[in-house]
Formats: sequence, structure tokens, C-alpha cells
Amino acid sequence: MLVLIVVAAAIGFSLFVASEQRIVQNQRAANQMKNLEGLRIVGLSLDLSSNNTTGSTLTVQLASLDINNMTLTGIDVNGVPATFYGLLLPGGIVGNGPNQCFVLSSGNLNCSKLILRGFSQTTMVFQFSQFYLRTFNLSDSETIQIDVFTSLGNEFVASFVPPDAIVGIAFSGTWPILDGAGSYQPSGGTGVNTTINHWDWIVTNENDSHDPDNGVYYGQEAELHDAFNASDIYNVTLTVTNSFGLQGYAVEMYKA
Repeated sequence: MLVLIVVAAAIGFSLFVASEQRIVQNQRAANQMKNLEGLRIVGLSLDLSSNNTTGSTLTVQLASLDINNMTLTGIDVNGVPATFYGLLLPGGIVGNGPNQCFVLSSGNLNCSKLILRGFSQTTMVFQFSQFYLRTFNLSDSETIQIDVFTSLGNEFVASFVPPDAIVGIAFSGTWPILDGAGSYQPSGGTGVNTTINHWDWIVTNENDSHDPDNGVYYGQEAELHDAFNASDIYNVTLTVTNSFGLQGYAVEMYKA
């Protein structure tokens, strides 16, 4: 009888050890899969043509760095969860079916989680009305942070920083030259590099004389059409835009 008890105890202990080993192995395998996951937020574009209403959109480009498929469970923009999303399909068509949403933020059990295939890219489109907060809005002059969450518990973050506008005014004889060369793109944030690609100028004369140097100008350097009127006060506004559509603004007052 004693022998049977000892044998049963040995078998039970062996099964326990084997079970613990399987748990450890499964945990190691899960950790390895989690550590292998890689995702890069490679770009974004912001369309505020509808003034932060239903038609305003944010487009986010994602790239998988993992050979395995990745399941995305949620995306936050400046801390606000997106509930629904669309996918940019070939031909520029946005596919936005009724189940393209995130279970985590919407509570809809019929949501289809987005599966990002290994070493592939996808473009997601978010309308401002499809965020957890219905009053969600963005400014093209603020830093935008994107947080992407996966089913394995990973979080991937990127920040996109707007440029800084610097107004310079030089002269060629009596002709003013607007100089935006001092404007720059800050290197802060965790997003990919970007550069300024648009300089837009507006010149207004506070004396309201409607002289020819009032107007709109474009380019890093822009020569006005006429000299400033003596003793008049001018406001020179520069808007710089980077390749992600984020903008910086500056206004310089100049007395001729």
C-alpha cells in the first residue's frame, strides 16, 4: 500500500512539474512573440476643411516590422480613443464598413479587429465624429501623438510636431523681400523626420491705404510688388506647412 502511495505521489508530482513547464514555455513563447512585434507610424495628414466637424479627417500610415500578422485593438489620438476607422483602398477609395471599429473603445462585440499583415503597410482614415469624444478636434498647429495598441499588449507611439515660423524682412533697394529662411522644423517628438514645404505670406497695411504691397505671397523668399509707404504700419503674417500638413504661424509688425 505504501508503495502505491509513493508511486501515485511521484506520478502526481511529475504531472505537476510537466504542467508548470508547459506554463513557463507558453509564457516564454508569448513573451517572445510580443518582443518580436514591431510597428512604425510612418506618417499622417490632417484635413480640417470642415472646421473640425464630421467631414474633417485624420489619415495615419502604419507599417509592420514583423514577419507575423499583427492584430490592432485600438488607436488613440492625443489620448482620445478612435471608435471607428476606414481603410484607404487602391484608387483612393475609403472602405468603412459597419464593423470596422475597435471593441475596446466602442463596446461593439461585432467589431472587426484590424489585422496588419507581416511586413505590410496600411493607411487608416478617421473622421472626427468617430472618436470616443464627440467634441474631439485637432489644430494643425499642435503636436499630434498617435498611440497604437495590439492584441499582444504592445503600445507603439509617435509624435508629430508642427514647424515654427520665423518672419524676416529684408530689402533690395526700396523693395521689401519677405524672408522665411529662419523658419524651422523642430526635431522633438518620436515621429519620422519631416521638412517645411510651403511658405504662405499675407501682408496687410494697418493704414488701409490699399497700396500694391498689400496681398498674398508664396515661397521661402517673396519680393513685394511695391515699396512700403512711408510711415505706414504693416502686419506680415507667415504660415509654414510641413509635409504632414502641420502648420506654424507668426506675425511681425513693421513700420515703414
